Amino acid sequence: AANYTSKQMSDNKYHGDVALVNVSNQNNSVQGQMWDGGASTSNKSAVTSRDNPTLNDLVCIGGSETGSSCGYTTQLVNFDFPVPGGWLRNIDEARKSDPNACSRGGDSGGSIYRHNGTEIVAVGVISGHTEYTDACTQRFTGAEEAIEAWGGHIKQAS
Repeated sequence: AANYTSKQMSDNKYHGDVALVNVSNQNNSVQGQMWDGGASTSNKSAVTSRDNPTLNDLVCIGGSETGSSCGYTTQLVNFDFPVPGGWLRNIDEARKSDPNACSRGGDSGGSIYRHNGTEIVAVGVISGHTEYTDACTQRFTGAEEAIEAWGGHIKQAS
């Protein structure tokens, strides 16, 4: 069966649904900020820290297609989810009672976060969703999980 995850040499396990992008050699710059608002927002908020997802956390999603949507409650952490032809390994899940609030194509890799006043706490990375008649279940890879698997850090605002 296929795995929609990356096997890491550090512990020989599959970790979430993440990819590592090196921007240091591509004339790109990385800043400790993220877009925070609708799909065409010009509002940015500072990323000041990161945290593991825990049960009953209130989190937001932020993707390039749908913009930001808050009010999700973390329901499951570090579980394996079956997908056609394979599995998402060590994934997390949050639910919102609004089937129209799900991420859309193009949002994958976007942020799962929570607000700390006007600042942002990074919690994870969008991996997929399931729409129900009365709710949206959003799946994501935890930020700490991604860092444990790949190394590196989430650049924080200075």
